[in-house]
Amino acid sequence: PSFIIDDAGSVRYAANTTIRSVAVYGGQIEYDVTSRTNNYGFYDSVDYARSHDDKKTIAFVGDSFTAGEAGFPWVSELRERLHRPDIEVYDLGVSGASTRHMEKLVDTVYGDLGFDEVNIMVIANDFYRPFWIPAQKNGAMWFCRPGVDPPDCTAERRPLLHEVTLEESQEAILKRAADIYDTNRGMKSSIDSFWKRLNLYTVACDAYSRIHPDRRNLDFCPHLARHYYKSYVKTAYYHQSVESLMALTRRYPAVKFRVFHIPEKGEVALNRYGLDVGTDLRNSGLEYVPLLPRCDWNISDFHKHDYHPNRKGYTKLLRCVADVVNNSLGSVSLEPHIAATAPTP
Repeated sequence: PSFIIDDAGSVRYAANTTIRSVAVYGGQIEYDVTSRTNNYGFYDSVDYARSHDDKKTIAFVGDSFTAGEAGFPWVSELRERLHRPDIEVYDLGVSGASTRHMEKLVDTVYGDLGFDEVNIMVIANDFYRPFWIPAQKNGAMWFCRPGVDPPDCTAERRPLLHEVTLEESQEAILKRAADIYDTNRGMKSSIDSFWKRLNLYTVACDAYSRIHPDRRNLDFCPHLARHYYKSYVKTAYYHQSVESLMALTRRYPAVKFRVFHIPEKGEVALNRYGLDVGTDLRNSGLEYVPLLPRCDWNISDFHKHDYHPNRKGYTKLLRCVADVVNNSLGSVSLEPHIAATAPTP
């Protein structure tokens, strides 16, 4: 298994295991990444244990952007590049996590490890995701709401993930993906216009939007809304999600909390956030750090079709976050090459 539910009801990865993540778009593999989890079920090169020698403990909690999905476990590398033996760094990133998952992970893991500082890494979409638990059946996985019987959950919609093995060839994965695509097309209740289903049309939309990013492109290319031009409205659920993070400062008054707002691909394309989170976090006890204006983002920092950063983007995220942590800690020695960006795979 990849995702599990721990004894406290939190969602994390299976411990001490190797997980392969492959993304297929059309007939091409966008990325194929294999990572190893530690004893706590997080992507990291070291095991976690409570520090008993007065070390400062810093946790990073978030979704796939924190886990390094489609790239590399950048939080683990941040630890290696900070020359501070007096600091412990923990990566609590889990793909698909909502702010509700993040709150629960802090509550669950704090009792074991204890934290002096918690950096909550969010994208706008995290505030709208419900709390889910994994359900597996017939080599596929669904994210189901607690209290919903898994058979009902899996019958209502298509799975989010399909199982691959560590040894499976990319050719075999592409063949299986083509079969899944065919099945999903047969399940569609409505069929787009013929010209909108042409691959050339999709490619043209993507190319034009990269050169001329504008929400008006949705009039002709509605599929761009998924990854480029999401529209966020501050619903009651959003405000409840914000409150779930603010509640952490009241439960753990001795812990410093910081919220890093990572931009999504479409926000980078338009050079503005689609959701104003900072206003709602004023006077909350949560330090708000917007990374869109700090990190010199570019659309090339993301995969072509997938919404995750690529290796170059994660390296940029590592550099920006390291700068903030560096300034907050005082005198920290960073390796000179931290500003270098890795080549896009």
